[in-house]
Amino acid sequence: MLAVVADDITGAAEIAGIAHEMGLRVRMVLALKSIPSCDVLVVATDTRSLSATEAARISHDVMQQLAGRCDVFKKTDSALRGNVVAELEALLAANPRYKRALYVPANPSKGRIIVQNEYLICGVPINETAFSYDPEYPALTANLMERFPEMRQWTGSSDAGLYFANAESEEDLQQIAATIDQTTLPSGAADFFKAYISQYYVERINNQCVNNSTSVTPNSTFNLPALVLCGSTQSNAESVGFPICYMPTDAFCRAEGGAEWGKSAADMYDSAQGLVLSFGKEKILCGKEVAIRLRQTMVQAAQYVINQHHPSRIIIEGGATAYALLVQLHWQDYRILGNLAPGVVSLLADNDTEIIMKPGSYPWQKNG
Repeated sequence: MLAVVADDITGAAEIAGIAHEMGLRVRMVLALKSIPSCDVLVVATDTRSLSATEAARISHDVMQQLAGRCDVFKKTDSALRGNVVAELEALLAANPRYKRALYVPANPSKGRIIVQNEYLICGVPINETAFSYDPEYPALTANLMERFPEMRQWTGSSDAGLYFANAESEEDLQQIAATIDQTTLPSGAADFFKAYISQYYVERINNQCVNNSTSVTPNSTFNLPALVLCGSTQSNAESVGFPICYMPTDAFCRAEGGAEWGKSAADMYDSAQGLVLSFGKEKILCGKEVAIRLRQTMVQAAQYVINQHHPSRIIIEGGATAYALLVQLHWQDYRILGNLAPGVVSLLADNDTEIIMKPGSYPWQKNG
């Protein structure tokens, strides 16, 4: 069995969707209480927005539960965000099988590549993109050796430690995956996971008697009724095509700001039966405390709308926002329905509410 430890829930859902589409039996959990019977177990730890110390503690605990029972892949953000070094070090410390970790955050299918140690998004250095003012992990350099001085460039070394690899194409990812042995912990974004699982689980994939993936029509993403949460500073709410209710300028400064925003949003939803909640276009100050407060404010507003109108479909952009909302609603168990677009996964909660998740760093791909 392969276990994937993902630092946010949309990344977890993306990985679950990929494995599901390949015909593997997949289980996604928010808390690891036991090891279920499946081919791929995806654990969403929600550690990306925590302190490095807390993220390391949670990662260490999860790995201790997995050690000796399955192979492990560490899913990370494709825009270099998160407690990457702290979590990788904690995972290695908790499982003596792994001597080194190989970090490959490149996502060539999204135009995200690593060339001569530089991380580029569609040809632009990441520190010259909107990720330079990410509230929690601003990209101040595109050079991975400067961003992660604890890492060395991968050359297939057998030495212990943390490594990263350059990758410009999916073929590069396949070649890198082929160099991984049983003592190397693979880590990275969705494209690298796909390359890894294709090589090491291909026989199981090909021998699967019945493909358990569900066909989902991509055009259904933006059908009404639906509530959309643009919970990322990278959001482009206008591209969704629904009426937009922007967060009032000072809402996140007041304890009841989210509830007040929710009341206004509920009125708009009542008439349109489709609504987007968005932070707005103003540049927001950086910092973990600001990001947490913004997320809490959006969750308050969304919960008010959900309690009032019970939308049958909730579309959530941004992993931390998705996790915070679903925990607040006490919705923890999901059945994977399928992929709607690259990185966009549809799940069904126990109460038959459809949850669609999309990483905040991916653009909307509206179909139809």
